[in-house]
Amino acid sequence: MITSKANMLLILKWRMTMTYSKEFKTKLAITSTARYGDYVNVKGSDKSAHFMFMREENSFLDYHTDRPIWNVKHTLDGGNYEVVGCVTAFDGDEVRCTFRLPDQFNPYGEQDEEDFQEYTSSGSHPFEAFENAIEKYLIKKGDDKPVLGVDWEYDNDGGHIPLTDKARNYQPTNPTKSKK
Repeated sequence: MITSKANMLLILKWRMTMTYSKEFKTKLAITSTARYGDYVNVKGSDKSAHFMFMREENSFLDYHTDRPIWNVKHTLDGGNYEVVGCVTAFDGDEVRCTFRLPDQFNPYGEQDEEDFQEYTSSGSHPFEAFENAIEKYLIKKGDDKPVLGVDWEYDNDGGHIPLTDKARNYQPTNPTKSKK
């Protein structure tokens, strides 16, 4: 029988063979020996401010690090996030992200089931799968225009202040010429 110390060494050795960069390692104390137990718990999307990647919670700031499942959360107003899907990374299965969102959001809050579209993608690690699925959503939606209050703001003189790379890199397809 393997002693608990030897077992822990085997688990730590196995963990060290997993390939994802340091930016995805959690900053919290590691209590889990599960696969991806030391993976980041919460991270906003680098592709859209409307999405968040968040491990399932036991209670406030106490995450299920023994489960390789992260929720995909979406917001319309920048503050109230709703779970729209998940990312899974189970042993013997590919790392996969799946979420569902409507093509058009109803401002009155009710959506018909046929309005929803499913977006699925995989990756070499959970956050990559998450970002790949969001990229599919953004391409389908055609959401390449920066959003006021999310991607850019006005300055005191009425000019634009870019807040994200999306706003900095935006090139309108039909720029209007200013009249003087």
